[in-house]
Amino acid sequence: FPRNRNRVRYIAGDVFDANTWAQLEGETFNLVFSDAYHSGEALIAEWERLKAVRLLDPREFVMVWDDLNAPEMQAAYDRIAAEMRELYGVAREDCGIGLCRGWVGPYEHPHAVGFVQKRRV
Repeated sequence: FPRNRNRVRYIAGDVFDANTWAQLEGETFNLVFSDAYHSGEALIAEWERLKAVRLLDPREFVMVWDDLNAPEMQAAYDRIAAEMRELYGVAREDCGIGLCRGWVGPYEHPHAVGFVQKRRV
C-alpha cells in the first residue's frame, strides 16, 4: 500500500501479558484488528488493556474482532460494544456482527466478525 501518512503496527504476544501491551503504550490507533486467543475471557482481557493504555483514538476508530462464533465470545463482544458506546459515544448502528468467509473464500464456512466504529463528527 502507498505509505502516505499511514502507519501499520503489528505486534505478536500474549494477550494476557501486561508486558505485551506496554510495548504499545503512548500510541493511539484508529484501526485495530483482533484475532487473538479465541475466548470470551481473552476478549475482555484485551479490552481492559486497550482501555488501560488508551490505544484507541477517541476521535475516530474501527475495531474488528474475528471468529466470534462461540456464544461466550459474542457475549464478550456485546459487553465491550456496550462499553464503547458509553465511553466513546458510539452509535448503536455503528456496532454489529456479520458473517464473513475467511482467506480460503468459498471453501471456508462463514464465521462471525464483529465491529465497532466511532465516526468523527
